[in-house]
Formats: sequence, structure tokens, C-alpha cells
Amino acid sequence: MRRSKKIIWVSSTPVFLPGQKNKNYFREGWVQGIFNEIALRNDIEMTVVSPVEWKEEIKKYAESDIYYRDFHTTVYTTQYEKATEEELYSIFHEIDPDIIHLWGTERMYCLAVVNAAERLGMTNRIVVNIQGLISVFSRYFNLGIPEKYQSGWSIPEFWCRTSLKKQEQEFEKRGDFEIQALEKVHYVIGRSDWDEICVKQINSKIQYFFCNEILRPSFYESEKWDVERCERHSIFISQGLTSYKGMHMLLQAMPWIKEEFPDAVIYSTGEVGRNRYTSHPVRNSYENFLFYLIKKYQLDDSVYFLGYLDEKQMRERFLKSHVYVNTSSIENESNALSEAKILGVPSVAAYEGGVINRISHGEDGFLYPFHEPNILAEYVCRIFRDDHLAIAISENARESASQINDKRINSEKLMEIYHIILKS
Repeated sequence: MRRSKKIIWVSSTPVFLPGQKNKNYFREGWVQGIFNEIALRNDIEMTVVSPVEWKEEIKKYAESDIYYRDFHTTVYTTQYEKATEEELYSIFHEIDPDIIHLWGTERMYCLAVVNAAERLGMTNRIVVNIQGLISVFSRYFNLGIPEKYQSGWSIPEFWCRTSLKKQEQEFEKRGDFEIQALEKVHYVIGRSDWDEICVKQINSKIQYFFCNEILRPSFYESEKWDVERCERHSIFISQGLTSYKGMHMLLQAMPWIKEEFPDAVIYSTGEVGRNRYTSHPVRNSYENFLFYLIKKYQLDDSVYFLGYLDEKQMRERFLKSHVYVNTSSIENESNALSEAKILGVPSVAAYEGGVINRISHGEDGFLYPFHEPNILAEYVCRIFRDDHLAIAISENARESASQINDKRINSEKLMEIYHIILKS
């Protein structure tokens, strides 16, 4: 009998099959989605390796025939940690995997994964899944944000000696680790023209595989969006409190929108004043900029922050919304946009990064130039004012998303990629 192939997934957060006692993390839904489809195949033996902070205890256990291992790192460090590399070296040496699937390149430990594998002669067993290229994102981190908000420290940022500008510089430093990792690997998985072009400009010898993502289960099982049941003139944006997600551009579009639709409102995920710098509810610099715009455009009763939403809460918020907007200054390929489309929520997105592969302008959504909030406003208003257009966009979005995010096709494609690497 042929032995099962040993696959290691290195993921920033562990993933668990439905029904397991551990609670799934509500972010990185694309990782969870494809994990659900392939984790229990008879021809693979899956180990999930995830980082924990140094103060945390290392856990090693099995659940539902899936093996789990932790390793230590400082999650947001801009310094290389040799000790992280040593722990990963020990794990890889013990397991002797056939494939190491590294999800993302945004953190220091990703270079440690590559270096540990290189020392064991396993570089040709690594495949890197591009989630977002932080070395490129750093160029757009503060796009459209005034200098005084980039450089000025808010109270929580002052305590931690940071600022938006310093966070941009941290992205650049972490991007150096990303570039070093990509310069060493042979195989990359992506899902947009943008990420293929960017990684090949770093390393022209990379063999690039195209594989779309699988969304979270409830988005396939859901009822579809219905214009008659949505909250009229409501706009949904996800991760609005992250600077490069561009909520400041949506706020600048609102005067044009409210001129025609005075009752228009914005809903965003996130909780103002809660951030990783302090447990105290104090706004950071970007939040201060957002609230400056809210006051300037008299939007105090038109913007609502919903906190952190789990999978089902996100789905319900999508279905309630009249339109979903993606205003990111840069994006590999928005998972939230894919979730909106598969539900049929009419969407408007900035023409940036890999998003251009996800919307056929005027057919299953609208694209607009990031720096032109007036154009964003017009496309939102077109959906608000024309139900026939909204329904047509909705139906086309569901059809295209059902093909792009097909569970069977995408899981088979990933297994095909694994087989190609194994043969090599």
C-alpha cells in the first residue's frame, strides 16, 4: 500500500474541521474553506503548524486525524528570530514532510520557514500561497491620508511609540523578509494577475500556480440577496479601521451620495478605540482621521461600527446591505468581495491590485479609480436608484462567483498542484 503523503500547512492561525472541539478563528476564511475539503483525504496526512507568542506554552496534539503543532515567534516583529527557525527546523526534521504549504508571506516567521527547510534540503518541497504582498502593500499603506495623521501619535500610539508612518515602515521591514523568502522558493500559488506579476518581478524563476479560494461554508448554503429585503441605501464596508482598506475615501464620497439619498448609511466591521496597542478604548490616528471626516461631512448619524463579526454575522450583514464597497488602496484579491458576490450583493470596488480579476465592470459589479470618490459615489447611487440594475448585477455576481469559488474545482486544483510538486 502506498503511504499517505505528509503535508504540513504553516498557517498564521490554526484551522479546525467542523465539529471539532476547538473553535474556528473567524479570519483567514479562505484557508479554512479549502482545509474543510481536503484535510481528511485518504492520500494525505495533514499537520497544521501555527505560531504562538514566546510566553505561550507549546501544544502538540491530534484531533480528527489532523495533527497540530505550535512554534514560538514574535508575531509582529521586524527582527529576524533565529530561535523561531530552530523550532521549525526541529518540526520539519521530525515530520519529514513531502510538501510544506506556507500560507502567506507577511510575517518574519515565513522567512524562518524557508530557511529551516533550506537547511534540511527541502526548499523544493515548499509552496507559498500568496495572501497579500506586504512588500508592495507598504507603498500604499497611507495613501490619501494627510501627513499630520501619518506622523502624529495618538495617546495609545504614543504609549507604544508608534504611528501610521512607523507602521508603514514596519511593513517595509517585514517586506524585506518576504522578498528574501520568495527569492529562495520554487513554487507559488496565487489567484490574480497582480500577485503573479509581483512575485515574478521578485523571482523570475518561480513556477506560479493559479488556484482560486474556497469560501466559508455558510456562504454556499445561504439564501441569496434580495433587493426587497435589504436595508435600503445602506453601504457595507469590511475592516474599515485599517488604513489601506480606504474607508476615508468612502466617507469623502458620502456628500455626493447623500445629496441624492439623504438616508444613506455606512456599516463597518471593527470597534473604534480597541486596538493592539492598548486595552483602553482610545482612538488611534487613523480613527481620529475618520472621525474628522465624519464631523466634516456631518455623518455622525450615518456611520456605524459593528465590532468583530463571526462568519454568520458577516453573512447576515451582507444580506441586509444594499451595496458592498471595497475601497482598498491595494488588494491582492478581496475575500470579502468574493463573499459579497456569491451572496449576490451588488458591489463597487476600487480598481486596484488583483480586484481587477474579480469584477467585470458593469456586469457583475462596478470598478472605480481609488482617488476619485465622486466616481465611487455615482456607482453606489446607480445601484440605489435602479432596482433592475441591482438585480442584474446581483444575478451576474452569483453566477461568476459560483464558478470562481467552486469547492470541487478549487480543491482538485490544489491537489493537482501538490502532485506536480511531488513529481518534481
